[in-house]
Amino acid sequence: MGTVQVDVLGPLQVRVDDREVDLGGPRSRALVARLALDAGRPVGATTLIDDLWGLDVPADAVNALQSVVSRTRRKLPDGALESTPAGYVLHCDFVDALEFERLSGTGHSAEALALWRGAALADVMTFPFAAVAATRLDELRLSEAEAGLEARAGDGSDSGVVAELADLTTAHPYRDGFWRLYLTALASHGRTNEALTAYEALRGMLAEELGTDPSPELQELHLALLRGETGRPGRMSSVLPVGVTTFVGRDQAIADLTSAISTHRLVTILGPGGAGKTRLAIETARAGSGAFDDVCLVELAPVTNGDDIISTILSTLGLLEISVIDRRNSGGNTDERSRLLDALAELRMLLILDNCEHLIDDVAAVAEDILTHAPRLVVLTTSREPLRILGEYVYPVDPLTQPSSSVSSSEALGYSAVQLLVQRAQAADPTFTLDEASLPSVLEICARLDGQPLAIELAAARLRSLSVDQVAARLSDRFRLLTGGSRTALPRHRTLRAVVEWSWDLLDDDERDLAERIAVFPGGVTAASAAAVFDQSERTADLLESLADKSLLVAIRAETPRFRMLETLREYGTERLIDRGIVQKVRTAHVDHFLMYAQEHELDLRGPRQLEAFEAFDLERGNISAALRFAIDQQDRDRAARMLSTHGWYWATRNQDAEVLAWAAAVAAIPGQSDPTSEIGVRVLQIVAAMASENRQVIGDYVDEILALYDTGEAHGPYVDMAMATIDFFDKLGGRTLTPPTDPWTRAAIILMRIVLMDNAGTLGGATDQLDEAIEGFRAVGDRWGLATSMGQRATLEAYAGDAESALATLDETMPLLEELGATEDLEFTRMKAVGLRLATATDADLPALRRVLEGQLAEAEASGMHRTIYLARLSLAAFERIAGRPKESVEALQNLLEWEMFDDTMIGSKQMKASVLAALSLSQVAAGDLEDAHVTLAKSAVDARASEDMPVVSQVAVASACLAGA
Repeated sequence: MGTVQVDVLGPLQVRVDDREVDLGGPRSRALVARLALDAGRPVGATTLIDDLWGLDVPADAVNALQSVVSRTRRKLPDGALESTPAGYVLHCDFVDALEFERLSGTGHSAEALALWRGAALADVMTFPFAAVAATRLDELRLSEAEAGLEARAGDGSDSGVVAELADLTTAHPYRDGFWRLYLTALASHGRTNEALTAYEALRGMLAEELGTDPSPELQELHLALLRGETGRPGRMSSVLPVGVTTFVGRDQAIADLTSAISTHRLVTILGPGGAGKTRLAIETARAGSGAFDDVCLVELAPVTNGDDIISTILSTLGLLEISVIDRRNSGGNTDERSRLLDALAELRMLLILDNCEHLIDDVAAVAEDILTHAPRLVVLTTSREPLRILGEYVYPVDPLTQPSSSVSSSEALGYSAVQLLVQRAQAADPTFTLDEASLPSVLEICARLDGQPLAIELAAARLRSLSVDQVAARLSDRFRLLTGGSRTALPRHRTLRAVVEWSWDLLDDDERDLAERIAVFPGGVTAASAAAVFDQSERTADLLESLADKSLLVAIRAETPRFRMLETLREYGTERLIDRGIVQKVRTAHVDHFLMYAQEHELDLRGPRQLEAFEAFDLERGNISAALRFAIDQQDRDRAARMLSTHGWYWATRNQDAEVLAWAAAVAAIPGQSDPTSEIGVRVLQIVAAMASENRQVIGDYVDEILALYDTGEAHGPYVDMAMATIDFFDKLGGRTLTPPTDPWTRAAIILMRIVLMDNAGTLGGATDQLDEAIEGFRAVGDRWGLATSMGQRATLEAYAGDAESALATLDETMPLLEELGATEDLEFTRMKAVGLRLATATDADLPALRRVLEGQLAEAEASGMHRTIYLARLSLAAFERIAGRPKESVEALQNLLEWEMFDDTMIGSKQMKASVLAALSLSQVAAGDLEDAHVTLAKSAVDARASEDMPVVSQVAVASACLAGA
């Protein structure tokens, strides 16, 4: 028959010799599992029917059972499943559950527990018999685990037992035996203070969830811990708790701090709640413990009165009783301060004072007292604000590192925030993997949680019940979402809300008020901008510094001090504003401030201080966008339209086209009206959006509305003049006569705009003289952006005229201007245009170097995600293949480019770009001799070119058509 083995301590497995048997359907598997529990003994048909069907008994139950038995018997060796008058018998050589019961209680715990592969009867739990049997086996397993850990818990040399018991108490929080062993193990490792803290956590959990107290046995153990009757005094790094989990991403910080405690006598690890300060202090002490005779961790979080700090240190050190004896022998003073200072006076010790922020003044006094009287002692503290003692070395904890959104999943694992999330996610859900599908949500979680370890761990814990996409989507309600902290953690570390509330409660009223108000600044805040939303403007600068000291803000040191608030703190602050009923008032003040900010800097965008103006707008870009969003959300048409129009030129010059067009649609949908100048700005953007989406029916309506607003005589400014000049270009003024603008910038801008329109319409003709006038106008007023754009247009004209040498010289003059402006995408696009010109005139000797340049440009463009430059680089590389005599490779590259997901109706200019690719493809097909395919491609290109009304593209089609005709 062969050797038959049945394993039920996990999903059912049946093996005959070394071959695993596939039993087929679930009822066959349930039958074998049930019979295996009574292996060798008959089980009656009635019992089996009840155990396999329960209340849902089939009409002919006996025949149904016989059918299951018959199917199952065919899967097993002959004689393994036998029918007897007393019932059915499963004959097998080994059943893991029966072997486990035999070994249990015989001192072979390790062998017994090793038989388990998972939850008993895991894959047949839906059958009636399984739940009771599995519960009995699980109870035996837990009892055996307790027995196996009994001796290890009291062995202070077994470092792994504490971590095992921590996991077991988390998995089985109501099982007294595991808690007794856990507290005993902590004490035996010299960690009595942690045992006391864990007991308090248990007591709080039982009271909150069950309304009960710990068992009498645990209460007796607690009393023994308090009396020092259990455990042993800690020495050296043995007093330091061993982390249950890996410590991710802090190797450099540990190295820095290990160096710091060797050269400074007071070191403070500074950071917000949840930054991992305690764990960092412990790992630093472990790494640097060789420099000290003793290391001790004093947990101050449970201490509520500054007068109790010294007694807490004495108790934790295990020095209280020793010091009393010594002082009695010498007949000296026995007050606690003197006992502590005498005991520490000659020690070469690292003393860790953990969680000092709520007792900061008292801790500072005690620390200074100790350091003054114990010259060989070093104090390492963790806090949310410095102690501010002379000689203190402050080490701010940085967030975990995060990648950009353009990395691959394998590259992302090189960043500590992602490492932590993935490790904790896999602990919560072993099936979790980081791949290209889950990567965007993982990156969003890490970014929106500011790389803070505790928040990331709380997010990972939710993956037990939610997908990673669901967790990312629900971060806007993060305080409800992130609540799954460890049961044994301090209460303020069990939920994200508790972490933040602890910090908030430590603020005074004015600090709290300001912190809540500046939560509306997503892009950082200065004293000037904070004062705009705060009633006590004269105190703003001092309060900002105070909030930074308390780790509520991150200080960004620049010429003008600037501060940033973590997103989690901002969300909490905004929530408080809503509760106070002042969120709309604060947000309106925020909008008004950035309207005034734009008015102060907007004129400089068009003059010699342009670089400073761009820097000013770039610095506040996040806040400007938020202000516009606030106005839109509040349905404030006046402020929203003014925000859009006053910042419109800045956004236009920074290539924020798609974003601005979306805002224009949102503003236009708000009822009401703003001033005529602002309303014209909104209508202009609506026209651009209508042209981009080819919705030309409404353009005439928008033009009529602009003209009506202009006729009020209240619309003014350079952008109004440019709008009217555009309408004039299309001959839509309806007989109105425009007054020529007097300022040189507006004249130059109108000329440039008209030339661009002429270029697109294919009517440039004699536009060179006008373009020279625009260039000189921008040069005269000091507008680098206008000058660079005009020079780029000149290069285009020179290229059209076939003067590649002049075009390259013009581009060489343009690129430094773009670099100064920080116009990265425009700069890369211009560089690629220059390479394209060089490619058109290249010799065979030039080709290898040009290929390397093009490949480098493509890699840079893909790394930065700049779609326009990716497009041009791929197009140029395809052209390179054709010019280099490899037309088939060129055809393949262009066909791949046509499959690019960016070629859709949502991307501005996609029709023009696609038409250019088709025109280039037809040229390569001609070069490859595929004339029939070239005809089809060229026809498609012509359709897209005419639809886009882009004359340069139409010209490309004409060139391709001529080449095809010549072929």
